[in-house]
Amino acid sequence: MGKIVPWSGMMTNRKVIDLVTAERLVGKRVLDIGAGNGYFSAILKEHLEHQGWNPREILEACDYSPDVYGVPDIRCKKVDLNRFPYPYEDDTFDCICAIEVVEHIENQFEFIRECRRILKPGGKLFVTTPNVLNINSRLRYLFYGFPVLFGPLPMSLGDRQSTCGHVHPVSLYYLVYMMITASFQSVTSHFDRFKQSARFWLLVLLPLLVLGRLHYHLNEIRHDSHIIAENSSWLRTMNGFGIFLSRTIIIMGMK
Repeated sequence: MGKIVPWSGMMTNRKVIDLVTAERLVGKRVLDIGAGNGYFSAILKEHLEHQGWNPREILEACDYSPDVYGVPDIRCKKVDLNRFPYPYEDDTFDCICAIEVVEHIENQFEFIRECRRILKPGGKLFVTTPNVLNINSRLRYLFYGFPVLFGPLPMSLGDRQSTCGHVHPVSLYYLVYMMITASFQSVTSHFDRFKQSARFWLLVLLPLLVLGRLHYHLNEIRHDSHIIAENSSWLRTMNGFGIFLSRTIIIMGMK
């Protein structure tokens, strides 16, 4: 992979590679959307070559700044992900991977819908983003007003392209909601690594968290019991150990 280094978590990239390559990719088309310098493309290309397949027939990439993309022999098209529609036909790709991209997007709902449009029926979208609901991030939000990996933005910034930074934090629940309302099927969640510091804070704060969750549940169920019932599985995920401890969330939706 030469000098290409990850701009996002190495374990996040590896986890998505494992999910993507759980099925044979020969004869399929994969898009690395918002590819950056190409770290994810590079390790996927390496996997494809190891399987004896031609990466150029399977993998392509796009980014607002394709000049920083460093994977040889893999095409990277210039695409501004904040401008719709994207320059791809309907039903083009079997798999789209957006590694640490959605938090850079201004209109996240439209981004998810556009990804679904260019997916083939049965195709899969993988979206990763910083987990703003882990215990460290919740504490930072309590004391500072910003979740982990987010902060004040330069209001006078002239060039407001999505590559400038994290402009739009999104939690697991709302990302799932975006996918479901965009008519994705079989939406599932995954996590990369658990943070040691989060384990400590969870142990310290667990009694308070349990009491707070109980109070919320008893209060909300009196007013919106049908909505609570409809959301029960995702509410359990949103308040489970995985979400409290993990650094990054990975959401998969199938068209």
